[in-house]
Amino acid sequence: MKLNHPLHNRRGFTLVEMLVAILLMSVGVIATLSMVSTAMNANSHANRLTTKTSLAQQILEDLLSQQELTVPATNVVYDLNLNASTNDLSAEGAGTYHAVYTTIQSSSSMIRIDVEVTSVPDDRRPFRSTAYRCSE
Repeated sequence: MKLNHPLHNRRGFTLVEMLVAILLMSVGVIATLSMVSTAMNANSHANRLTTKTSLAQQILEDLLSQQELTVPATNVVYDLNLNASTNDLSAEGAGTYHAVYTTIQSSSSMIRIDVEVTSVPDDRRPFRSTAYRCSE
């Protein structure tokens, strides 16, 4: 006589199959979270670099538009807080930046203007820009 147990006829996942599925799913989720974290860091770095570039360009344009440019001017400092609502350079969440410019008479008729912009606290990646202007 053959006994037909109800447990032998059931189909489904075994415990080992379930553990393998959970392991594979965990690897996929961890890889996705790692990619998101890397993308967020890269986006933050790109945002700071864009802000530094814009600030350096603005300072260079301001200096180039001056009628009288002091030469030599060494390490003239700007502290730019872009979060302050009282400052005309307000951009919420943009941070605080430190800009230094130097003017040098590079030849008898040319003035060299160097601008360096860093974020505060110092991120050790300053942005440097240079422009030239004919002296009068």
